[in-house]
Amino acid sequence: MLKKMLMAAALGLTLAAGAIFPGAAQARSRVHINSYLGGPIYPGMIIHGDPGWLPYPYYAYPISMFDEVYRIGIWRRSVRTNFRNGTVRRFHQPRRAMRISCGRARRMLLARGYRRVRAHDCKGRIYGFTAWRHGQRYRLRVSARTGGLMSPGRR
Repeated sequence: MLKKMLMAAALGLTLAAGAIFPGAAQARSRVHINSYLGGPIYPGMIIHGDPGWLPYPYYAYPISMFDEVYRIGIWRRSVRTNFRNGTVRRFHQPRRAMRISCGRARRMLLARGYRRVRAHDCKGRIYGFTAWRHGQRYRLRVSARTGGLMSPGRR
């Protein structure tokens, strides 16, 4: 009985403090209300049972093999999902993965005035080409990352 009275008094004081200091009760948070769950959603939240429909930035993934237990996650800005086939694409690739194609390197050499450009090595960090310019034959090496001409040499 005493415990119930203390709980009621604490609740009353909390409500009174909210009425006296209305600015203190307002806090900014990144919590969305979902009517299917009946409360706020936040990343890392654990749900027992089917999570139902979740708003866009949130998704649920199972954490138990035997029970219906899910954890809520949030898609970051760098990740987008194609909802038709479920593929995930990351926008920020590491620098080592960025490189130009062999065909683009060939077109860059054509734009620099080389003619009859032939690729003989399109693997690795350096592409190898053979090209003609002003009646002379050149063996060219092009950086696969930047597209810069590394060392033009006659052959």
